[in-house]
Amino acid sequence: MTIVHEQIQVLYEIALSIGEGNKLSTVARNALSVYLRKLNCSTGAILQRYSAADNTEQFKTLVSIPVRIEKNKIFREAIYAISKQTNNKDEFKLQLPITNQVGEDGYYYIMNLPNFGLLVLTKSGNELPFGTLPLLIPLNKKLAQSCRGELVRERDRLQSAALKNTANAIMITNVEGKIEWVNQSWCSLTCYTKEEAINNTPKILNSGYQDQDFYAEMWNTILSGNVWRGELVNKRKDNNLYIEETTITPLFDESGNITHFIGVNHDITERKDMEEKLRESEEKFRSIIENANDGIYLRDLDGVITFANEKFASIHGYRLDEVIGRKFWEFLHPDDIAKMKDSG
Repeated sequence: MTIVHEQIQVLYEIALSIGEGNKLSTVARNALSVYLRKLNCSTGAILQRYSAADNTEQFKTLVSIPVRIEKNKIFREAIYAISKQTNNKDEFKLQLPITNQVGEDGYYYIMNLPNFGLLVLTKSGNELPFGTLPLLIPLNKKLAQSCRGELVRERDRLQSAALKNTANAIMITNVEGKIEWVNQSWCSLTCYTKEEAINNTPKILNSGYQDQDFYAEMWNTILSGNVWRGELVNKRKDNNLYIEETTITPLFDESGNITHFIGVNHDITERKDMEEKLRESEEKFRSIIENANDGIYLRDLDGVITFANEKFASIHGYRLDEVIGRKFWEFLHPDDIAKMKDSG
């Protein structure tokens, strides 16, 4: 029988191996190595539980020793046992930890990692001493807790990296509107440093272009838990104005209370300038055409008139609305039509 102080040593070593700050694969592999070494097992795997598309409970290998563990006969028997047990989930949970003999000197051990997955160990030779598996249950909870925590931290790291490196300017405020975080793109857009932004409010960007009713509608929307989208004219630290396309999304805690707002801002100043120049160019073109002393029209490839000025319509004795949509050759002199046919 494995004596108590050896079990405490196992707990201590695995507790060290699954300490904070390790990446999930390292956490799991280190813990698994300690299990195998201390319990004199040959192979093992940590399986993560998930729901398949058909809502059945499935398991995927998070880490295994050796890497190609699926070739191990005893391990295959253990996985087969899992699939049989999962037909009755209540029974499956009650029977963990499970120990079964495979052949004359092979054993597999399945232990539950609460709310995470399973620990599977296999061994050739003598069976584990009586009472070993129950003693490891607190350790399995520690391992499951660490794996879950590392998965959350890994997700947070990915999200943080995405927020930091995105080309869009991002600002996170608390529910009172005080800035708690901005990314580098936000700093580049506004000319404010992170230190100048943190604990300040978005009012530092106020250009005076939007009135109080505009901001009241924005706050009413997001405080109601809805996403607000719109355009803002803001002012940089250097007093230059810029136009941004903004989406503000409320963030909720587990109780459904709003805790933060995240604003994603896209600088559209250049696009707006181009649109304004295009509009001015179109207005100038239209003014020149409409005030010309000559009749002018535009047609498509089928010969349909899509635009004409008033002079063109009056020359031919029509109103402008009677011209648009007709074939251009309807307004040609018969001699000109004949020439067109002769030239092919």
